[in-house]
Amino acid sequence: MRSIAVLLAFIGIILYTVRELAAQDSTAASCTFDTAAHLRTDTAFVSLAPGARLEGNGGLRDEYLAAAQAIRTYYVAPTRLVLPIWARTFWKGSYSTPQFDNAPSGFDGDVRFQLDTLGRLVPVFVFVQSLHPDFAASVVAAIYRADSARAFLPPSHRLQRDHGIIQLHFDGKPRGKDPRVMLLLLIIPSLSVDKPPSLQFIRSVRYPEGLRSAQITGRVILQVVVDANGRPDTTTMSVIQGTYREFALEAIDALKTAQFRPTFIEHCAVPSLVRLPFDYKIGRSPYLFH
Repeated sequence: MRSIAVLLAFIGIILYTVRELAAQDSTAASCTFDTAAHLRTDTAFVSLAPGARLEGNGGLRDEYLAAAQAIRTYYVAPTRLVLPIWARTFWKGSYSTPQFDNAPSGFDGDVRFQLDTLGRLVPVFVFVQSLHPDFAASVVAAIYRADSARAFLPPSHRLQRDHGIIQLHFDGKPRGKDPRVMLLLLIIPSLSVDKPPSLQFIRSVRYPEGLRSAQITGRVILQVVVDANGRPDTTTMSVIQGTYREFALEAIDALKTAQFRPTFIEHCAVPSLVRLPFDYKIGRSPYLFH
């Protein structure tokens, strides 16, 4: 992996001030707290990794990785990103709840696009999912620049059987055993919370009958912004991990009914980004947080 010094020269660091972010965030503007007392500087890594959120990647990892490398070659980071407060809140280990996890800053998401038999982009099929629109737009622009430079390889027969669809996802790990391509490195002023969110209510999670009959088990991890009123913002909901689409759809439907006690910094209720696991095991009802 390239050294951090080379990486910073390649992508730059976007350094945000707390004052600029607070001025942009309506929740922070409506309630004040001692920012300095809660401030911590974090580093966010954003990489492109082969694969998909649900099920497998069809054994096409090498072609996905080659496409990710082509995107990196033509990637230009946004000159400025504004991170909402939910992307910057965290709670310490002593405050952690057994129910769910503090999520990263919201840069994770999926990338899908289609190549024709010559390796050229099919323009109507470009999908980039991220909770940060400016970042998503920068990745879309890189995909089109790579296509203009004919940087994508013609798909193999195996990829053509998958309609030439490249599947990637954003990964927040700086390194690991699985290959990934670094896109972005950010220095983020994060805010520690005094009270993490807690789940107050969610309807029963149903076990899809077809999967139960087939004795199929699985786990789904969902991510969502919990707003300052303790409600999940359904527009931010995404699947972080999942084995079967039926499991994921049922977990999403259940999460839409949830009510949380919101996150607090001092006396201020603030939004936060959380991840929740849903487990499906034969012989017991589907359950959360075990």
